[in-house]
Amino acid sequence: MGPLEPALAARDRWFIIPDGPLYALSFGALVTRAAPAGRADYAAASYLLDRVQVSYLPAAQFLSSPADREGTLAGARVLAVAGDAPGSAREVAAIRGAFSPARVRVLSLDTATETAVRAAAGPYAIIHLATHAEVNTTDPLASHLRLWRDGANDGYLHGNEIAMTRWRARLVVLSACETIGGRLYEGEGLMGLARAFLAGGARAVAATQWPVGAASADLMDTFYRELAAGSTPDAALRDAQLALRRTPATSHPFYWGGFVFVQGR
Repeated sequence: MGPLEPALAARDRWFIIPDGPLYALSFGALVTRAAPAGRADYAAASYLLDRVQVSYLPAAQFLSSPADREGTLAGARVLAVAGDAPGSAREVAAIRGAFSPARVRVLSLDTATETAVRAAAGPYAIIHLATHAEVNTTDPLASHLRLWRDGANDGYLHGNEIAMTRWRARLVVLSACETIGGRLYEGEGLMGLARAFLAGGARAVAATQWPVGAASADLMDTFYRELAAGSTPDAALRDAQLALRRTPATSHPFYWGGFVFVQGR
């Protein structure tokens, strides 16, 4: 971070438009001060996450005015979709604990079909998807979220189906593996699951840069409590990452560094 120190002065928020291999870089996990010599202690190091709030943009035209980015989701309605991914049941429990039961609808296992999710999504400001994902870096349309199959659909919610669905959500949370990834197109960026939701109308997406495990449920617990208390989504995600980063058992950047907030239009 040394060469960028002048840009850090008196600034507490960064908007990053990556290019090329920088899409794979977790900027929040960049070290600003190493741990003391002789200590292999990740909690003792300092990271960019400690100093600034980092958000990602697909392109410069997505940089809206501050007034467009602000706003609370404390009174939002939530559609929580839980597959059989590790920690998915705990994530749903965290959402139910943060928001009043009347504002949370849960689709889980055999009720979490591709058909049901697309049909139910319309009135919800927050859509949380805790399921398995598969990214295809050759064919972005083959990337998919794995839901339950039924008589109408195969249960694989592909990128092209996501992009063609009208999402009115202010926030989509993709708690699955590598949901920011996809095929990289020069001048256009990564075409993956997160970008597909933005193309379909979602205002913002919280996604992942690498595989996640059961510890993501701990992050989501803090994230949704912060949202319900009135924090903006990007600030709530940072607070949730900091909570894991400051806990000895999850201080390694593996646990918190892979979550990113992508701002749409």
